[in-house]
Amino acid sequence: MANVPEKEIGEPELIIHVDGAHVATQEEEKRSFEAMIATIYRPEDVQQVNGNENIIQHKTCIASAKEDHQASMKAMVLNAAKRAGMTKKTTVTAFSDGASNCKAIIEALSGHCGQLHKILDWFHIAMKFQNILPVMPKDMQEELKSAKWTLWHGRKEECCEKLKRIFDKVDDEKSRKRVAQLEQYLTNNFDLLVNYEERKNNQQPFTSHVAESTVENLVNSRCRQTGKMKWLREGTHSLLQIRCATYSNFFNQLWNSITPKLYQPIQ
Repeated sequence: MANVPEKEIGEPELIIHVDGAHVATQEEEKRSFEAMIATIYRPEDVQQVNGNENIIQHKTCIASAKEDHQASMKAMVLNAAKRAGMTKKTTVTAFSDGASNCKAIIEALSGHCGQLHKILDWFHIAMKFQNILPVMPKDMQEELKSAKWTLWHGRKEECCEKLKRIFDKVDDEKSRKRVAQLEQYLTNNFDLLVNYEERKNNQQPFTSHVAESTVENLVNSRCRQTGKMKWLREGTHSLLQIRCATYSNFFNQLWNSITPKLYQPIQ
């Protein structure tokens, strides 16, 4: 993707989702390594199909499996954002699950765009609440749902207080541990919590759900097939570059730039 030219005219707004996917490894004494994936697109690139399903019509995909403290991923994301039209006047809305490596990649855009709005993705928040419900006593489940509703409406301090009260009321150790982990997760990402209902009502993005299929298509569908499939970082990284170019509709352009070098006449 390095030879794809930048857009001549900048975009007023871009959206980026950053996530990770674990891949089983051949390395001894390790079970897996993490590949990082980012998706960049314009708000108008999200289109509704089949009445209620949103899909991204045009997007730029970036991925890295290198073990270099995200140096390659940061550089690739920055270059891809510029190719997508990011200038120092562009507003970038960035979503992540709050993991430190995801946040570090997003922070690499700081200083290269106009405004950088960092948001804790509602899809991951909702999944964490949903995973706790089955282990909670029935009388506490409604209180947990109430805490989630409060967070949805942007009242993050109130939500954390409710979770602390639930923790004090629950006797089961497993439930207490899950509630404590959820409260800590929200506290660690407190500055990334927003009024999600307000964003939805204003037709602003509030979740990465629309981009979740990117991780599935780029990594999981190829690297997590049935059987004892295991990978090394180098091979995975190379494969992901091809798949990213394909999903970003850059492959033919890149291939056309490479073929003259491959088929130079022998002197």
